[in-house]
Amino acid sequence: MIRKTCCALAPFQAGLLIAFLLGSYAAAALPAAIGIGALVFALCRKVRAYTAVIAVSFCAGVAASCVYTALIYDNTIAFDGQVVSVKGYVYDMKEYDSGACVLTVKGRINEKVDARLGFFVNKSLLNSLSYGEEVTVTGKVYKISNSYSKAEGVFLQGRSVQSLVTHGKGRHKLFAAAKRLRDKAYDTLSVYGEGGAALGAML
Repeated sequence: MIRKTCCALAPFQAGLLIAFLLGSYAAAALPAAIGIGALVFALCRKVRAYTAVIAVSFCAGVAASCVYTALIYDNTIAFDGQVVSVKGYVYDMKEYDSGACVLTVKGRINEKVDARLGFFVNKSLLNSLSYGEEVTVTGKVYKISNSYSKAEGVFLQGRSVQSLVTHGKGRHKLFAAAKRLRDKAYDTLSVYGEGGAALGAML
């Protein structure tokens, strides 16, 4: 059962990764994968079942990535270099060793596109906010190349905030509690040196 599950999930993840690396050329991987799968299927009768599962799973991963790119990523980065207003809630808050503070807001850009946006803010502003708090943030945003941020679904980042308006705590209480628990776990693990901090960063 475990082997069958791996045969189905691993190619799907591989398809997502290949599509991410290929970028705009990801769609070209579909016919290539289908062709290779069909060739192996025809030549290797003993592993036809595995070949079919792997090929379908891989193609599904590539297709899922292409759909995500077309519907979410492309629509989000279309705001690159523009002043936008995003209405949503505080999704994440991070303070780095360099002293930089980043506020991540999950909401709707100009009432058109749902996305997560990061903004560099000063420490006092960051400390005045809380997870799940409803906000409207305005600022000029740019497409980012940071792979870690992309993995978190953040494709645009503002170097500063022109205005920030709060609208109360909102309805994200369970989410806020989970984030606070994560921060507490990180602080606890950080006491144990670099290894603990690295483990905490994975939370």
